[in-house]
Amino acid sequence: MSQSLDLDRASIESIEAALENREVLLPAEASALRDRAAELLLAEPKQAARIADLLLEHSRRSPVDHELAAIAWRCRAEASIYLGQLEAAAEGYRIAAGKAKRSGDALLHARILVGRIGVATAMGDHKQHRRWSARAESILRRHQDETYLTKLHMNLGAAEFHRERYEVAYAHYRDALAAMGDRPDDPTWIMVHNNLGVLCTETSRIPEARRHFLIAEESAEALGLDHLVAHARFDRSFLEVLLGNYRAALQLLETASEQFEKLEATDLRASCHLANAKIYLDLGMAREAIELARSAGTLFAQEGKLLDAAVADLRLAGAFLSARRFRSALDSLERAELFYRSQRIRPRVAQVLLARSEIALAHGDFAEAFRCGQDALRMFESLDLVRPRVQAQQIVAEAELGLGRVRAAA
Repeated sequence: MSQSLDLDRASIESIEAALENREVLLPAEASALRDRAAELLLAEPKQAARIADLLLEHSRRSPVDHELAAIAWRCRAEASIYLGQLEAAAEGYRIAAGKAKRSGDALLHARILVGRIGVATAMGDHKQHRRWSARAESILRRHQDETYLTKLHMNLGAAEFHRERYEVAYAHYRDALAAMGDRPDDPTWIMVHNNLGVLCTETSRIPEARRHFLIAEESAEALGLDHLVAHARFDRSFLEVLLGNYRAALQLLETASEQFEKLEATDLRASCHLANAKIYLDLGMAREAIELARSAGTLFAQEGKLLDAAVADLRLAGAFLSARRFRSALDSLERAELFYRSQRIRPRVAQVLLARSEIALAHGDFAEAFRCGQDALRMFESLDLVRPRVQAQQIVAEAELGLGRVRAAA
């Protein structure tokens, strides 16, 4: 296959045609196809999924080739992530890990574990991190795989970030940079700096956040990596919002959105709409926020990015609440909750419950506000999430006060 097909330029159709009459696909060929699919994930995840399906079809023809099956299921899991199908991604990685272990390819198994950690993080499942990461790190260090050591620490950093353990996350990101050294020509190095910018924004380390964002942006520009330049500007807009520089934030989002449009990255352009919606909501412009959040949700759904579409529904519910359109807010929350529960994404389910509590509180249903608030609080406590837990405690307290007033009036 490698002699008859140049994967750097091959279309999906030409790959399908080349494989149509192939009875056997070698693991090395499958690995090259998986790498081609990985290149397509950001801009064309559906095309990456087509390659994954081709690999799975061939792996079924060779049921005893566990290495081929591991590569195929890994490829399918990676595509599922970018399509917002986290449950499918988790299952794909589970199968891939088992097949890789049976194949005896320790390095492949370790790389798959790195991916499993990333998906588990997104789903709020942190139970296996320590065991998976220790096993993966041992193998990756033995093989001196600096690239995947970096990705491992990036994923562990993201896991701790989502658990609001910011100092631990910071240490993982620094470890990721240490594993690579000074590599401004490497996209992964650029992404670590961008992640550090996001973390430092969250922890109000303003000068350091700006420094990391600018390192990421300038390095990406030097390499002509327009999508990473746009990402850095997109994320830097949140720093400007934190500082109250809404005009600067909107300008950054506009330039990022224009770049994403040139790249035909519809889902990333939708992310810009969603960020704009948050700014307009902060400025008390609920009508504009509603339109932007609705537009973002539509674009995400069109691209099959169901996870992002659910995030847009959450933002839309907040905008409807600000406009006191309670029924519309609840409709948006129902769509989001249905998706999050189907995917078992517990942090987001808790966010929906918290939003339901806020809506109930706003129109005086204190009993419902208390019930939803308590459910959210218990979930946030089980996830060890401090900031939303405090928000839930405040809403529960307000609901209790409201119930006390109702009882006193009776």
